[in-house]
Amino acid sequence: MNVGRAYRFFGEKTAIAMEAYRETNIDLSDSKPTVTFIRRINNLIKCMDSRTSNNALHYNSFEYQAIKDFQQYLENWNNVAREKGYYFLTDSTYYGLQISLKTTIEVFDYLRLKCDYQFLMTSRLNQDNLERFFFNDEKFLRFQRSS
Repeated sequence: MNVGRAYRFFGEKTAIAMEAYRETNIDLSDSKPTVTFIRRINNLIKCMDSRTSNNALHYNSFEYQAIKDFQQYLENWNNVAREKGYYFLTDSTYYGLQISLKTTIEVFDYLRLKCDYQFLMTSRLNQDNLERFFFNDEKFLRFQRSS
């Protein structure tokens, strides 16, 4: 999936457009749950991609609670889908997402409690930054030589 397209699709403009056209387009008459889902994903994307201290993860902040709430939402969704025999995410996608969310909270809690961090810019935990750190050619070559 193209990340830029996902950001746009799950953006507030999509939710607003669906709400605006709900009254005039019969195909969107039952779109309220979809709008709620789009906003939930949009909040999660913002929480997991913070780049400044203003929107970073702070203890008990909106962002902190949104991540915890999404973990619970995802677990409930998984349980209901399995109970009713509905298609859900693949197991690897579900567990990967749960691990990412749980790890983000646990890393922040550790840094807050043990290192006195006040906030965490979650974009630092995304795959691109991890790939740059672990698979930087120079570091990777140094690691290979020392093994």
